[in-house]
Amino acid sequence: MLPIGNFHTYIVTLVYTSVKPKSTEESADGNQFMHALISDWNTLYIAGSVAMFASLVLGVTLVSGNAQGAEVDVAPSLTTEEASAIVAPLYEALNEPTKKDVPTLLAKAANPDYRSCSTNTDCLSRDQLAGVFTGLGKIIPDLHWTIKDIWTSGNQIVVRGEATGTPTGELFGAKPTGKSFKTISIDMFTVMDGKLATAYHVENWMAAIEQIK
Repeated sequence: MLPIGNFHTYIVTLVYTSVKPKSTEESADGNQFMHALISDWNTLYIAGSVAMFASLVLGVTLVSGNAQGAEVDVAPSLTTEEASAIVAPLYEALNEPTKKDVPTLLAKAANPDYRSCSTNTDCLSRDQLAGVFTGLGKIIPDLHWTIKDIWTSGNQIVVRGEATGTPTGELFGAKPTGKSFKTISIDMFTVMDGKLATAYHVENWMAAIEQIK
């Protein structure tokens, strides 16, 4: 695991944009949610996204360190191997989603009341997220999402991911050109009872759109 200061700098350097969807506590299928994303993809919350992840990661690390320093009995931190096994089905569902049983893979990775949040307040249920994954797969048939790095602290997991693909449909307002993209994602998960309970995530879709123009 990186030192606190270095990790804070690492997050700020890597994560500089995100897309704020309109949706979400309401019931919605994947197509409705994708439509909402496409309609306002250019609404960016750069500073908020960076601050959220820097603060969350730094805060979790400090709390964990303070607890150990006070000689309080705390559960051991998840190992990298344990974290990888827990998140693996979710990322598997993001690799060519239209060819996968996405709901089953998400059920394997996440609790029934799992919440996936793109801001501090905009969250999707597990079922809604399955619809979003499938919708992305229809727009980007060769979508692949790989795990580049994993960090853990207590029951928290932070993943630096990389998404690649060649859109064949309109992606956040950008029409397909036959060009491919490669972009970054940062996901911060909380684990409860051996499965994912919550996620806060950002993806640099702006960079992806610039690459396919």
